[in-house]
Amino acid sequence: LAFGASLLPIDLSTTNVEVTAEHEARRAQLLEEEMAMMERDVQMVRKDEIRNQIESHILELRSARHSTHGSLLPSSDEFASYLDGNDDWLFSDECENATVEEMEEKWTQIQGKTQEFCADYLAATQADAERKEKELEDEAKRAAAEQDAEAGDGEAEDHDTRRLPFKRRMEIVLKNKTEANELFSGKNYQHAAARYAKALSHCNKFFDLSPDQQNEVNEVKLSLYLNLAFAYIKLEKLDNAFLQCNEALKC
Repeated sequence: LAFGASLLPIDLSTTNVEVTAEHEARRAQLLEEEMAMMERDVQMVRKDEIRNQIESHILELRSARHSTHGSLLPSSDEFASYLDGNDDWLFSDECENATVEEMEEKWTQIQGKTQEFCADYLAATQADAERKEKELEDEAKRAAAEQDAEAGDGEAEDHDTRRLPFKRRMEIVLKNKTEANELFSGKNYQHAAARYAKALSHCNKFFDLSPDQQNEVNEVKLSLYLNLAFAYIKLEKLDNAFLQCNEALKC
């Protein structure tokens, strides 16, 4: 990479190349161009991620009609037009040419409008999710208690080292990623970076993965590394951003 080459230090004791002001200016230009390319790439990934979030959101609302709480969804023509309009926007020139900030604003608007249309449905599904989360937490506590009892006088196990099922571990990863995205959208880049890093740490806790599961984990890790790089760019920590991009290339 030109970026990597531009960062190589020049040892005047081992080279006969004269470092001129022109050389330094060129080096600075290469660095600036490489960082601009890096930010454009990260922004493209972020735009694709937001576009996928919107598309998944609309598809979920359409299919939710046949779910447990589907009867709570509005049946008005206005709601149908709302879904169709957002579908059309995803494939419009306006969406294609939108900036990351404009995409995030659109996603926020869609979530707000969905809340207006589907308040009863969302409340019911949220209650189900909270109940399920509590059941999972209770199950984890029981498992931890059993492990402590089996350990006798030994030290208690670190809960994060438990061999959780693939689905449960992925839920934890995606929950941290979602929270990080929300923090990033709120321009809370420091805490967003911490959340992306936490999600990545959970990605290292999967075990006995099938090829399909490994591909799924790699895709999530790629997105996390690039989002983390973008957060570091916003924090003006360019060395950290460069490291995260290098990690992304390994996924």
